[in-house]
Amino acid sequence: MNSKQFVKQLGQDNDALFTASEMQVDAFFKGKPK
Repeated sequence: MNSKQFVKQLGQDNDALFTASEMQVDAFFKGKPK
C-alpha cells in the first residue's frame, strides 16, 4: 500500500466514522424526552 492509497483509505474510514457519529447524535436527540 503506497501513501496515496493509505490517505484515500483513511478518508473513507473517516467518512464512515463521521456518518456513524452523526446518526448516533441524531438518534440521541430524537430519543431524549422533551
